[in-house]
Amino acid sequence: HSPWWSTWVAYLVYLCMVGTLFFLSFFFSKSEQRTSVITHATPVNPLIYAFIRCSAAFVGSLLLIAAVFLLAAVFYGRFFHWYHWETLLIPGCLLLIPILLIDILISWFIGRKFPWLLVIWMLVPVFIIIIIL
Repeated sequence: HSPWWSTWVAYLVYLCMVGTLFFLSFFFSKSEQRTSVITHATPVNPLIYAFIRCSAAFVGSLLLIAAVFLLAAVFYGRFFHWYHWETLLIPGCLLLIPILLIDILISWFIGRKFPWLLVIWMLVPVFIIIIIL
């Protein structure tokens, strides 16, 4: 594996985390809290509703991961003329998906109790990137 790939994924993990937190911030916004009265009045099981909402955030995160892989494929092909990037797919998924799942779960529990804390949680990856650079 290329050392460029490790560096690439290390930086983009933090950016994917911020993107995921951005998705989740809509679930805990003030307008969402106002409409929760209407949503709770529906005959839908609250657990199923929460699972669907969390799945939507996960799908959004997977789309971010797909964008990261597409960007990497273009980068490697354009600058290094290396087109065997599918060999990096498994290590990238093994790194990105668990981190984003943990991020979703932590953010979900933080956002339910303290929605304002999501903004501070969003700044943590940004500060880590600044420190690494």
